[in-house]
Amino acid sequence: MIDLRTIQTRLGNGANNHIITTSPGTDTSNWLIEPMKPKQELYYRLDPKDLIIEVGGPWDDFAKRNNGFRILAGQIEGQNLFSHITGDSTQMLMDVLLAKVRRHQNPVTHPYRCDSPTLKRFMEMTIEPDTYGFLNLRHRLLKSEPIASWAVVDAVVPGRTGQSIVIRCSMCNSVRMGKEWVELETATQQGLTIEQGVMRVAYGVCSNCRSTYTSEG
Repeated sequence: MIDLRTIQTRLGNGANNHIITTSPGTDTSNWLIEPMKPKQELYYRLDPKDLIIEVGGPWDDFAKRNNGFRILAGQIEGQNLFSHITGDSTQMLMDVLLAKVRRHQNPVTHPYRCDSPTLKRFMEMTIEPDTYGFLNLRHRLLKSEPIASWAVVDAVVPGRTGQSIVIRCSMCNSVRMGKEWVELETATQQGLTIEQGVMRVAYGVCSNCRSTYTSEG
């Protein structure tokens, strides 16, 4: 959220650290997505208006390895963070988190998921306050494990018809099945069909993550 999700989905998708969000019709058959290494950290710095003013860690190297040439440091610096976050619910949640850190001047750390087509990636985001409303956001990979059901994520295009849309939580990567939010593997067992390995999603925030992320302050 940039959010690595944003960035890693834009690294071939747009930053969903490896569930790749693609443009309609993109041929992903030959894509090789190189993952982050455990404990490797990427970070970016925001000004009081949430403009990205600095990125660090092996940012450009990671972007280049994953076909993310559109999000090299020189191209995203000066852009608003929220232009890289998909979904109203996710934007609202991130806005609450940033405001909370600025208000209380205490850092917050939250886990999130940023899966690849073949791996569950357990990530951690830390938002640190600085002076005069500036913030530092750090993202690191905690661990990864194989995923039984995989899919390349195709971002939903507004106004496009004929889309079978899956609602997915941008924080924990669970998908909504009726009134419940479940893991992708469980969803496929319950009848979710992934056509030709591509899952078209609209991002939201599940009730559990919304409660967890906004419970303090």
